[in-house]
Amino acid sequence: EVLSTLPVVRPGRPVELRKRNPRKGDMNSVVVVTLLLGVSSVPDRVCIDLLAKILEQLAFNELRTQQQLGYVVQAGTTSISNVRTFSTMVQGTAADADAMEAAVERVYLEVMPRFLRSLSDDDFQSFRRSYRKQLLEPSTGYSAEFNRFWTPILVNTTCFGLMNEIVRFLDEDLHSAHQLADAWSRFVMPEGLREKVVVKYFPGRVPRRPSQNESQSLWRVHNLTQQSRARLALEYDATDMYDRADSSVRAEILKAGGYYPTNVDCGTSAGARLYEAAARRASNEAAGRSVASLAEPDV
Repeated sequence: EVLSTLPVVRPGRPVELRKRNPRKGDMNSVVVVTLLLGVSSVPDRVCIDLLAKILEQLAFNELRTQQQLGYVVQAGTTSISNVRTFSTMVQGTAADADAMEAAVERVYLEVMPRFLRSLSDDDFQSFRRSYRKQLLEPSTGYSAEFNRFWTPILVNTTCFGLMNEIVRFLDEDLHSAHQLADAWSRFVMPEGLREKVVVKYFPGRVPRRPSQNESQSLWRVHNLTQQSRARLALEYDATDMYDRADSSVRAEILKAGGYYPTNVDCGTSAGARLYEAAARRASNEAAGRSVASLAEPDV
């Protein structure tokens, strides 16, 4: 079978990396809090994309404008092969990386759920229309046109009809902000441990990890509820700590969690499933012809 999707290591428990800022003399602290969401269905893709747009705005307003924790604040979704994530990064000198992580968790566990619960239907429809317009906006140049068709080949393998499936779900099945709130709860506040990777950079010497009690104090300072603090306490005890990122660390994480599945969900409709099956057969037949040609003797 042809390997068309690169496998992604799945952490079996939360992971934290603590390192010194690699830029000599740079007094900035940095935190990146990434939640791995797994392999996404078409409904999940739509919800993740819409939630990421909201997260980007709320995280900037909360962490940059109101708390002024860093002059660089970025939040949204990323893709690692076929695995989607929510990720937030803060860089600045106003607080260290441990305090900034607590502020990011407040956005994830308090600010976003509260905003989604209060989101009016008019505002929901505005987000929905903006996302649909972005999806269907025509390419403005050769590079954009190339990337539009190259991405399904590079990442989605046989999912050449994926965009149609996304638009179909957006038009026919996404009706209210409650669906977004439910999706956020499922992704960010699941039962048990989250699949979370936290990277922290410190200026100068790397401090020891705050104790459980010290962390509880940080969470209280950032107004996290008792329920959120209980979740973070559970993750605190389960987190694997590292001071480097290399192949040996990757092997440890792989041993604990394995890989995510390498499948790509091409859609929910019967037409999408038939299209996916036909494309996979064509791909396997092409691979078989290539192998056969290699086996033919030279004339």
